Amino acid sequence: MDFNEKLFHKLVDYATVYHDGRVVFTFRSGVEIEYIFYGNL
Repeated sequence: MDFNEKLFHKLVDYATVYHDGRVVFTFRSGVEIEYIFYGNL
């Protein structure tokens, strides 16, 4: 399945970006998924 930007925007309520490289995606259902970026962006 390819990434679908419209679907992503419909599902995700907001994303929180932290200074330590963590990003927490909060979905409209209340589920949270944390992603950690390693290295330089």
